[in-house]
Amino acid sequence: MVRSWYLLVLVAGCHASLGDGELDGAVPASDGRDAAAGVGDRDGDGHLDNADNCPELANADQHDEDGDHIGDVCDPCPHIAGDAADADGDGVGDACDPQPAVAKQRLRFFDPFTSDLPEWHHDPGVARTGETLRANAFPDAYTYLAIANGETRIATAGTIKAVGTGTPHQLVITVGINPTGDVYEYGEFYDTGGTTGSISLTKRNLDTYTGLANASYSGILPTGPFRMQLDASVSAQRMALSAKLGMTTAELAGDTSAAPALAASDRITLYMQNADIRFDYFVVIDTLP
Repeated sequence: MVRSWYLLVLVAGCHASLGDGELDGAVPASDGRDAAAGVGDRDGDGHLDNADNCPELANADQHDEDGDHIGDVCDPCPHIAGDAADADGDGVGDACDPQPAVAKQRLRFFDPFTSDLPEWHHDPGVARTGETLRANAFPDAYTYLAIANGETRIATAGTIKAVGTGTPHQLVITVGINPTGDVYEYGEFYDTGGTTGSISLTKRNLDTYTGLANASYSGILPTGPFRMQLDASVSAQRMALSAKLGMTTAELAGDTSAAPALAASDRITLYMQNADIRFDYFVVIDTLP
């Protein structure tokens, strides 16, 4: 996470009209301008426009998760460093838009873990630590996000700090949970402590698990950086997982139409076992009908 200051807008040589009692050429202190430089603070967040990474939307903390000099509140892809290109004008940047030429997406939820947001429901093993969400999952821990999903892209990244001697080792993002929690689809990292593990898309139906697609990684869950992007589409009955874990990358896709089919639900769950995992951010992007 990076806090950045960047020259975005220089407002110069433009003075407000003078009212009664004002000296010619003076700038009233009350209009949010630096009188010497002629630079304003349009959004009133305490940062002058020439040193504000989002000069038109208030962001007093200037937080810039991806370090691209565009503040989170202005950034259409706050987790991916780049420019603010948004070809279809739907408010989701091209770099993270599932359909960059179709104006149907919205950035539904973004958490850089700089504060505690009410949408989360953590068990005792999960808590915000600094600017990360820490899952101290020995033997396990979970949290869920109370937010509807159905045509959804979910993205997260962070660091696996430590792995326990107990097994299995697991990190899961779950969607499509039915009201009783008996049926759901998920993307995961999983191993039982042997010579290989799996990056996979899986369906759970009661106590029956069906693999939809998978790729292998060597050894046990590796410490170090990771990323996961999970796409779930009820209309297309399809899931896709893009992942990076240690030296292994995976691009997986699976059909979810076999009964019970993927369904829309009102929660997204993170579940972890036998690992200390820190999440840097969590993003949810909706595709509208």
